[in-house]
Amino acid sequence: MALGNFEALAYGFESKGLGLSTVGALFLSPAGETKGRGFFVQGTYKLGKTKFGINYGENKDTDGTLADDNKFKSYTLGVYHSLNKYVTLVGEYNNEKGTGDDLFVGDLKTSTVSLGGIIFF
Repeated sequence: MALGNFEALAYGFESKGLGLSTVGALFLSPAGETKGRGFFVQGTYKLGKTKFGINYGENKDTDGTLADDNKFKSYTLGVYHSLNKYVTLVGEYNNEKGTGDDLFVGDLKTSTVSLGGIIFF
């Protein structure tokens, strides 16, 4: 959806299959019974040649072979500046949290900063 310089996107999903909760599921659970559910929302605003964006998403797997459930939440803040129609400079901050028994090292908490560029051709 777009309204002037503002754009928005939203979607959700439900799934059934291998999923994160059944790592090795081809050997442990040929039926692939993991259930997944999640959503993603994003909004951006363009000001001249620069676009500012934010997104948020969640994903949850249940009934996995190795664990009952895993849950992930993530958000990203981004700035995208178009130098020309071929090159866009990118700066993003991402924060992700994950919980569940399949995350062998305990709960996941990461924050990253990414700087770079995109080349369109």
